[in-house]
Amino acid sequence: MLVMAIDGVLRDPGTREVIPSGRTLYRALTSIHGLALVSDDSAQRDGMWLASHGFTEHAFVAEGGSPRPDQLTRLRTRGSIDFIVEADPDIAADVVAAGTPVLFFAVPSYRSPDDLPGARRVPTAWGVLQAEVERQRETKSTDSRIGEVL
Repeated sequence: MLVMAIDGVLRDPGTREVIPSGRTLYRALTSIHGLALVSDDSAQRDGMWLASHGFTEHAFVAEGGSPRPDQLTRLRTRGSIDFIVEADPDIAADVVAAGTPVLFFAVPSYRSPDDLPGARRVPTAWGVLQAEVERQRETKSTDSRIGEVL
């Protein structure tokens, strides 16, 4: 089973608006695999929000109110979990530490005007790119942590 967090993936926790790229991921995953949803809110309240925004193809919504690793432990009684899509880095770290793979979902809260479609871009000079690659190689070669388990 695949698991997806509602807050931060499907719903902006601050505005409670739909995250468009989260909707795209939801549609893609529900078209090929069973998907369970989790959040920190009540399943009933989440169910109403999901239905009102057209999210109806998932298998079920797990009851919230407990830490995500605990939710996943309860979900394992329904089957194995392939991975969870999570947007909160602290929760993702806890889930990974508990032994579940995480697909981290990050949505930029701000985009520079230079990154918007139609912005004029000045190509980076080849020499600048080569210098950066060389700088990274030199930095890596002098890093005493290389070879250690991080």
